[in-house]
Amino acid sequence: MMWRRRAAQDLSAEVAQHLAEKVDELVQAGLSRDEAVRAARRKFGNVTATQERGSDVWRWRLLEDTLADLRHAARQLRQSPAFTVAAVATLALGIGANSAIYSVIDAALLHPLPYHDPKRLIMAWSGEPGEATFYSFSYPRFQYFRERSREFGDLAAYDDEIVNYSDGDAPERLEGGRVSANFFSVLGAAPALGRGFLPEEDRYGAPPVALLSDSYWRRRYHADPNVLGRAIRVDADEFTIVGVLPPGFQFHNVPVDIWRTRIVDTRTFAPESVRLGAQYLTIVGRLRGDIPLRQAQAKLRRHRRWIPQGQPRQQRRGAPGVRGPAGARRVRQCAPAAADAMGAVACLLTIACANVANLVLARAAARSREVAVRMALGASRVRIARQLIAEGFLFSLCGGAASLPVALWSMRLLAATIRRTMSRIPDAHLDLRVIAATFGVTAAVGIAVGLAPVFLLIRGELEGALHAGGRAVSASAWSIRFREAIVAGEVALCLMLLMAAALLAQSFVRMSTERTGLRAENVTIVHLDLMPDRYQTWEARGRFYDEVLRRVSALPGVADAAITSRIDLAQHGLGYMVQVEGAPDLGPRNPGALGRSVSPGYFNTPGISLLRGRTFGDRDSATSARVMMVNETFAKRFFPGQDPVGKHVTYSTDRAQGAPRCEIVGLVRDVRSAITQVEAEPTMYLPLAQRPWLVAHLLVRTNGPAAAMPAIRREVQAADPEQAVAETQLLEEALADRLGQPRTTMFTVAVFAAAALLLAATGIYGVTMYTVSQRAREIGIRVALGADTRGVRALVFRQSFQVLMTGLLLGLPLSAAASRVYAGLLFELRPADPATLLAVGVVLAVVALAASSFPAVQAAGIDPVASLRAE
Repeated sequence: MMWRRRAAQDLSAEVAQHLAEKVDELVQAGLSRDEAVRAARRKFGNVTATQERGSDVWRWRLLEDTLADLRHAARQLRQSPAFTVAAVATLALGIGANSAIYSVIDAALLHPLPYHDPKRLIMAWSGEPGEATFYSFSYPRFQYFRERSREFGDLAAYDDEIVNYSDGDAPERLEGGRVSANFFSVLGAAPALGRGFLPEEDRYGAPPVALLSDSYWRRRYHADPNVLGRAIRVDADEFTIVGVLPPGFQFHNVPVDIWRTRIVDTRTFAPESVRLGAQYLTIVGRLRGDIPLRQAQAKLRRHRRWIPQGQPRQQRRGAPGVRGPAGARRVRQCAPAAADAMGAVACLLTIACANVANLVLARAAARSREVAVRMALGASRVRIARQLIAEGFLFSLCGGAASLPVALWSMRLLAATIRRTMSRIPDAHLDLRVIAATFGVTAAVGIAVGLAPVFLLIRGELEGALHAGGRAVSASAWSIRFREAIVAGEVALCLMLLMAAALLAQSFVRMSTERTGLRAENVTIVHLDLMPDRYQTWEARGRFYDEVLRRVSALPGVADAAITSRIDLAQHGLGYMVQVEGAPDLGPRNPGALGRSVSPGYFNTPGISLLRGRTFGDRDSATSARVMMVNETFAKRFFPGQDPVGKHVTYSTDRAQGAPRCEIVGLVRDVRSAITQVEAEPTMYLPLAQRPWLVAHLLVRTNGPAAAMPAIRREVQAADPEQAVAETQLLEEALADRLGQPRTTMFTVAVFAAAALLLAATGIYGVTMYTVSQRAREIGIRVALGADTRGVRALVFRQSFQVLMTGLLLGLPLSAAASRVYAGLLFELRPADPATLLAVGVVLAVVALAASSFPAVQAAGIDPVASLRAE
């Protein structure tokens, strides 16, 4: 490299010698020395430029120049620490937030599922596409389609459950899973210890076997390999452990601890209901060979009208459909929140880049004289542009490096928030793909912001810099307007984010404060999941529930206690078809209703008001006449303009079953169907003694819930020592859990909106302060001619508010367009809410006023004498 420099220096020295000789010759011819120098330069050109052109003949010039540009950029950044810190911190915030969101969404939605060849996995549903739900297959329907799917793939079934687990000590309540024998082979997962299920173990009379999850095996048995062959009790039946699944295996985002076969057995429905087509199974499958997904969908549609022997005609409704890959449900659940988060963080990154671009433009204008001198000495516009781009590239890389700890911290905070309030997501981490994407974005940002000041060169903004002598050089009106336009764009994006955050916050507040129809204070929940074999008959279940109520009601401090199959507001009831006595059969157009089985005293416990009739009592037993109570919405839908008390209806999960005829004995006030909905659905309440379920919930109203919780669990356990009892939970906490997803979405957008507001305020401050410094001479002249300080401040504020109003006008259509993304998340609120828009505009105006205050004070304090003396 040194010899190339020496060669270039020798070449330039030779040119300089010829230049000097030519000057002497022209002086002797009668020209002045200045005229001779100008004439000689026209002939030989600039010596420095000639030196650069001379070294172009040597190889590696581009690399050498690039390294030189980077060294020069590093020196420039060291000489401007305030600019460097501001630019790097701004980029670190914007890029770090983007990396965190990308990492979480990649783990939740985009990362391949942890199964073998996940692209060949599918999930199936039964019903119309618009009604596509999982847990929608019946057992007979699954058997039929599994036999006919062998030509294109293999289908397996899954159902979740809560089980009572015992291994010689106190029973434990665990999350369980019922699967077909081929379930793990379809997913491509093999046990890490032992073996999987055999086909013959999925039939009646087969030896009961079970698989454990890796986490439970380590927690309960301390990773003892001798656990294989060990006898355990699950739901009072003896099972043999035959295998342990690999670490991290999980399906459907549910951490199942124990897996069993025999999917025909379910807690949700009686055996007769299962035979008649009750829907409770989730179906997964694996396509064979190269068969495409569309072909599998077409083959399943051919069996649209299949009806198994003895099943109800409602099985005609809808053909089975499939989605691939098997994570489709996870994508559908998280997609709205992910879209909102990605949009918010993209706006934040854009605002951060705009702020950095403004800083770079201001710095370029301040360096105009320096660049003009370099150009006068022979530096080309291309070389100046390359050095400016090198500076932008260097500080953007510094910003990318600084963004990694920001991304790591933000990612952990976001993932923890989502796990507390929404369904589980896989672990998110900054892998090589995320790091590569981060530095790719930073490089692009650096080049973009480095190109911004090049436009000043293209427009010739530096031509008059040398003519200004030692005086300050004012930026052109064009450059000032350009920087103001950038800030106006920041304000527009900030308005869009603030509108979204404000609307989501209002929606969340309304959702959590809207009248529910319940009194959730001081109500404790104990979940009861009875063992199917031990409580197979309705009489056995009724005796257990009566004993639990008797024991718990006798505890001191207990005001009310009741048992329900589904908790109002917290859980949807079971769907039934309803037929009013004497009314025509509506067939498939039957609107149906939700049903809950409740014990006497249930309505007093959560505070549901009785409007007419009576509530349930001891006389409503398993052998007495069938009765029910209904809510207001039920009465309006099935008995418009009539008193429903005393009327008779029949209900059933399907019309093929014997539909019991019930008398309506009471009308109660509506309760919201869900915490995220304001409407109530038609609901009927059945006596628990006449329809007891295996899965139920004990509600207890006490004077002090925290003190009573241990005693409540002890009494429930004493009712049956072999029955596992769940941990107690407050009803208020259960309802708060239902607000998890809207809370997370609101929190995420609000954080990004606050960061965007801070960056927008910084942008307004920067452009206003820069304009004041550029117009110092003008302001000094105004003051000298009699302008008072109030008028000077008004001049500065007027400029800021012009930028603000431009941003607001740009932001209105952007906000209207963005509202389509989150409109479905709003609760009783319109996206174009004028009050919210006015409030957000006021907030932006206050922020703009605060950001412009210090520059206005600086402008009012300019000394006209000092300003004019500098000229």
